[in-house]
Amino acid sequence: MGIKHNTFSKHILMLVLMTSIFLCSIFVFSYTNSFADWYGLGYIQPSPMAQKFIKNSGHELSFFDSVAVFYSFESNANPRNPSLLSNSFTLKSTIFNYLPFSELRYGVIGVSYDISAKLIETLIGGMKKGIIFGFSGKIGAELETVSLLVGSSSNFADFTTNDFKHYNSVSNVNLIGSLGLFAQLPIDLRNFPDLLLFIGYNIGISLFGPFTPDLQRVEGDYERTFASIELSFALRYKF
Repeated sequence: MGIKHNTFSKHILMLVLMTSIFLCSIFVFSYTNSFADWYGLGYIQPSPMAQKFIKNSGHELSFFDSVAVFYSFESNANPRNPSLLSNSFTLKSTIFNYLPFSELRYGVIGVSYDISAKLIETLIGGMKKGIIFGFSGKIGAELETVSLLVGSSSNFADFTTNDFKHYNSVSNVNLIGSLGLFAQLPIDLRNFPDLLLFIGYNIGISLFGPFTPDLQRVEGDYERTFASIELSFALRYKF
């Protein structure tokens, strides 16, 4: 227990330090749109709790199983007179867990509140718009689910038995805080004027779970705190 407590304390200390750096950085000039819609893809690392069930299944996840799509609506803190900060709400979901042919499914549905400060713009060559660099912080929650296909029968007579093919599923709810860096590049496509590249450091804790579809707790010893790296890119859609 002492080792886990020390690990959790280090995660919290790192998050506080990163938040302090972020808050200090917002008092510089910001390049921010009044409103923006972003659509993107990102890579999600399973939590230690999910990894334990994945390892026990005897299967491995592919890279694509951890890919998520997301939508983010961004607005400036003061849309009429753009200020130092912008904020946004982001929705995300994995996609390959909805495909019917996978024996092991890993799924995430999540939402987060984000604060960003676009700090520096760099013009290269004859660019009309520069490359913008900045910081971003967010806090969010996600529902994480691991499902394993079991059973071998597809006969109607076995519908009420364990032999009938079905998915055994467990879920948990994670709370995640993140700080990261991003670069916004102008690409000047017809309806997609900007490309956003993001790398973030996440600190999370599994608050609830693991539990079955009928909300029964799955007994066991689980690691609940974790840290991970998040990678994503997005396109801004211009109506």
